[in-house]
Amino acid sequence: MKRIDLLKYAIYVLAVCALAMFNSGCEKENLKEDCLSNVNCKYVFYKDMEDYDNRLREIITMTREERERYELSQGYESFGTYCEKLYESINPESFRSFDEVVTYVEKNKDYLELIEDENGEYTLEVVNRNKIERYMYGVDKIFVIKDSAYKVLDDNMVSCSAKLIADLTKINEDNYMSYINNPQFTFIVTKTNSSDICCKDIDVNNGTYEKDEVVNGTNKTRTEIIIEYGSYFDGVRRCHAGVKVRPLKKTAGTWFWCTRTIDLHTDFFVHYKYNNIWYETTQYSYYSTQKGSVHEYSIWVPNYVQEAHFGRVYAYGDTPDTNPAIINHW
Repeated sequence: MKRIDLLKYAIYVLAVCALAMFNSGCEKENLKEDCLSNVNCKYVFYKDMEDYDNRLREIITMTREERERYELSQGYESFGTYCEKLYESINPESFRSFDEVVTYVEKNKDYLELIEDENGEYTLEVVNRNKIERYMYGVDKIFVIKDSAYKVLDDNMVSCSAKLIADLTKINEDNYMSYINNPQFTFIVTKTNSSDICCKDIDVNNGTYEKDEVVNGTNKTRTEIIIEYGSYFDGVRRCHAGVKVRPLKKTAGTWFWCTRTIDLHTDFFVHYKYNNIWYETTQYSYYSTQKGSVHEYSIWVPNYVQEAHFGRVYAYGDTPDTNPAIINHW
């Protein structure tokens, strides 16, 4: 009898454990299904931090066409892609005045913004254009890594248990300060204060951003060197560096993206700090000509970083309508 009782007890324990594991799996799957069943709430799921990190490295170095195919295969459209498609659906000639542009942007302020430059001129840009995670989440700017959910704001990222994802959707730029002291939510600063950036060598510290623009009438060519940081996880972050050349056309008092044949030629080094030690990457070189609204070349710094900046850098961008826009610190 005792053997039978023990056998029954063992079977009972195994059944309970199996049921618990099944319910746990169902709970996670239901969370995913509940999120994805809402057409305004397509959250992107990553198995763990390694999965997130690997996909981030892949996505950021993809071409526009490769990213769109990837997103389609994964069943979502990223915030970055959505903003770019909205932008490219605009016919600049349909605006009769700058005020009409302002009104349109105000209606689409979650996705588009007007940037005023040092000369008081305005350029229409997409929101979060310098956040490398912009292709990692959907239109709601929320993604899930294992059991944690994250929402991206302008200067912060908010995280919480995935079970609280419904509450996370309620947090926005206007009300996030009221959640700062809520222990259920963690805020991760994503904006870099330039005054906090140290350098490997003052003689070759060329910063994290610079642009050169050449104007010819209503045409402009803009060359940029850019270092974009990922968000902090465990005190470190990924770093993406590259060069971008974009042609622009001025209409209704606003500079808009336009399509041209674009030449890009660049050579650069990146200096980065990891474990409080400064390193220098190998030299990166690229030369290519293509037609489009932007021509980009980018690399991943080969480690997590605390800080980073350009070392020696040369970037040349040219389009048919202007002289070349050149950044030269070689």
